[in-house]
Amino acid sequence: MTFREYTEKKNKEKNISSKPKAVVAMVDALKSVFNDYDLASRKKAWEALTSSKGKEQMNTLVRNPKSYISDSNFIKLVNK
Repeated sequence: MTFREYTEKKNKEKNISSKPKAVVAMVDALKSVFNDYDLASRKKAWEALTSSKGKEQMNTLVRNPKSYISDSNFIKLVNK
């Protein structure tokens, strides 16, 4: 096995193992936030984030977590 093949294999393994870690980290973050709000607020926020416009905004964050998205964009989703 060449060094290149070895490093590519390691990178694939790293990416595979990081996906479950990412899911667990996201769920932990949601649990932490959910603890701070009542059920009605959590449901309304979740509905806003999973709406078509909310998914669009969240996909922007998934693709580039450092991208700027104004909080007002998310607030508008909740106030509809």
